[in-house]
Amino acid sequence: GSRYPTRIAVASDGWTYVTDALAGSVFVYDEDLALKGEIKNIERPLGIAISQQGRLFVGDDGADCVKVFDLDGTPRRSIALGVEMPNDLTTDSDGNLYVADSKADRIRVFDIDGDWVRDIGAENVDAEDIDAEGIDGAPGVSELDNLPC
Repeated sequence: GSRYPTRIAVASDGWTYVTDALAGSVFVYDEDLALKGEIKNIERPLGIAISQQGRLFVGDDGADCVKVFDLDGTPRRSIALGVEMPNDLTTDSDGNLYVADSKADRIRVFDIDGDWVRDIGAENVDAEDIDAEGIDGAPGVSELDNLPC
């Protein structure tokens, strides 16, 4: 099974998909959480998402792309346009893919066909630019002391 679980996604049928950045794989578990398979040959899988259309998206930090699979592990394509560190992924009801690209300080949005739509967010935001007042006039965040985990 997984040595270094990184991200997790659960399909509508209850099957669970877990990226493992050290193993270079996605481990697949059935609805009873019994290990059923492994999707291999992913250099450093980070983010993972499952679309309503039944596609599995895996952010590959080692290859600087998002790999697209059927839920049975069949590879479909890669999305690489300007993706540097696909740290987290999600999809919307139309099948658009949102990629949190941590190295490029942005969210990249791709349509259902894998074509780039737009970017969201600022580039090159430094930690010193973030405070309780927000980033460059954006809505601020509340200051919280000793927030329990």
